[in-house]
Amino acid sequence: MQSFTQTEIKWMIGALKEKARAYHEAARMADGADNSNKSLDGSLYRLREEQFNAMACKLQKVLDGKSRRVEITL
Repeated sequence: MQSFTQTEIKWMIGALKEKARAYHEAARMADGADNSNKSLDGSLYRLREEQFNAMACKLQKVLDGKSRRVEITL
């Protein structure tokens, strides 16, 4: 079994949030480069941004004490 310290979880949350911000910026750039309202690339970047934010939120719940177990499904 693997275990993570609170510090390691904080680092993971920070990295996930930073990547989500990068996807947000990429979506804005993709939408700005396309003459249509929202580009396909921009939509995919926004989806990935939501996924990374959701992962960060789940890990934050672990730190907040709302959940002490993390299950990884394959």
